[in-house]
Parts: sequence; structure tokens; C-alpha cells
Amino acid sequence: MDTPAKQAVSDFITKLDAFLKGEAVNISPLLNDNVVVQVSGSSSISGRFPGKKIVRRVLAETVLSRINKNTWSVSLDRMIGAGPRIATLLTITGETIEGRVYNPDRFDCGCIFEVKDHLITEIWLFPDIREIETILFGRIFVRNQSSQSS
Repeated sequence: MDTPAKQAVSDFITKLDAFLKGEAVNISPLLNDNVVVQVSGSSSISGRFPGKKIVRRVLAETVLSRINKNTWSVSLDRMIGAGPRIATLLTITGETIEGRVYNPDRFDCGCIFEVKDHLITEIWLFPDIREIETILFGRIFVRNQSSQSS
């Protein structure tokens, strides 16, 4: 049997997937007003985004400006956890507005959710930052020369 936290996470992922496929879905009621989204790494969308307004106006609008919305999907591959913190493996795929394919090999992305009172209060996303920079933003990946062995 699913816990309330697992159900809240599952509902969020299902609605996010529907939204990215162009359906008129409101994800906001699933999030606490003070939700914090943290995107790991050093990409253009990495950082800490506190509150629904910041998440929507900064993170979501930046991503939505770069994607061909009807081509994206988010699927839940695995979910573990008991209590308020739930860890997931997600598959995120789609095309950019330029037609580049994000995550064509369908690698998993780690994501941790915290749920309180049936609302998501925190999301930690661990994406492939190289894919974000090269595919989503069209930048060229250059290996750090100082880390190569002689």
C-alpha cells in the first residue's frame, strides 16, 4: 500500500508528465506555498529556488522557454521511502525548440521529495548537467584540461 507521501509524489509526476505533453493540468496545488526546489550541479538551471513564485517564474519559465513542450515526458521508474522523504528514479526525455533530443538513451535521473500534510515541500533534482548544457542550452562541452592525466 502506498503511503500518503508516495501518493503525493506519484500524483505530482503524473501531472507534470501530462503538463509537459500539453494537457491543461495545474501542478501548483500539489506544492506547498514555501516549496524549495534544488537542482544539483553547475548548469544554467542549477541552484536553490525557494517558494512557488520563484520556482514558477525563474526555474519553470527558463526550462519552458527552451523546450518543445508536447515532446517531453517524465516517467517514474522507481520509488523508495517511508515517511516524509521519498527517493525516486525518473526518466526525463524530450526535444528542445531547436529539435535536439534530451536524454535519448533514457538514463535515469535521481530526485528526492519531501512531503508534509500531503503537499510537496522540497524537491532535490540530480540531472545530467552535461545534457542540460549541451542539449537544452546548445553549449559545447569542453573537458576540464586540468583534470586530464599527462
